[in-house]
Amino acid sequence: MKVFKLNGIEFKNLTEFFDNIGELLVENNEWGKNWDALNDILYGGFIKTDYEEEFCLIWLNSEYSIKNLSEFQNIVDLINQHKHIKLELN
Repeated sequence: MKVFKLNGIEFKNLTEFFDNIGELLVENNEWGKNWDALNDILYGGFIKTDYEEEFCLIWLNSEYSIKNLSEFQNIVDLINQHKHIKLELN
């Protein structure tokens, strides 16, 4: 299973989150960088993962994100809708 690590200290707003998650999951970080596009890249198939390939997403410093990223819970809820993703909040 592939493992991707997202560091919550590296972003404090949705735009910066989109940049960071895109760097992890999308070849060349070329994607729409909006909610619908986020849902699409979570499905996979953008070179770094196959479509619905199981992977682990470790969100480091998630406590920082809880305090500083107002969309945190919405993002977590969206990720959790994708059963092929194992989300770990650290």
